Amino acid sequence: IHLKKAIASSETNPELQKFFEQKFVEEQGHDKWAEDDLKSVEPLMGSPEFKPYVTEEMVKYVDMIASGIEEDPVLYPSYIYYTELLTVLLSHPMNEALAQQCRFGDNVATIITSHAELDQHHIVEGEAALKKLIDEQKYRERTLRFLDTLIEQHKKMFLSSLLN
Repeated sequence: IHLKKAIASSETNPELQKFFEQKFVEEQGHDKWAEDDLKSVEPLMGSPEFKPYVTEEMVKYVDMIASGIEEDPVLYPSYIYYTELLTVLLSHPMNEALAQQCRFGDNVATIITSHAELDQHHIVEGEAALKKLIDEQKYRERTLRFLDTLIEQHKKMFLSSLLN
């Protein structure tokens, strides 16, 4: 959803739009991982312990990403880089937490591990893209403010999910 919005919002910046189009192509098929993961946990969904929920903080996080794209699509590559880096660094602990705390079993979230494998390469590409796309000082400062705000909301999102 966000990449489509970013592509449409970056019409006046062909280089940025090309970056988003390439990212969109890279992401195709990833929803299949999530569908497969859901099938593997389907038997657990009927248990009384299974309580899916979306917190207000989660909704705010997603909305903040969309707002950043609307404000200026040049902010979005920094979010992509941040998310890919986080996925690589935290995929193992995230899978362990899902296995232990959610009782989903070992490596049930192939969407996380599969992304982590691919994102290792994307991090190098993302760093180069950021340097190229965010070359002016004004963008660096705005990007850092955008990321700081997202990181704060990211922490709130995870804390809210732990407290429910």
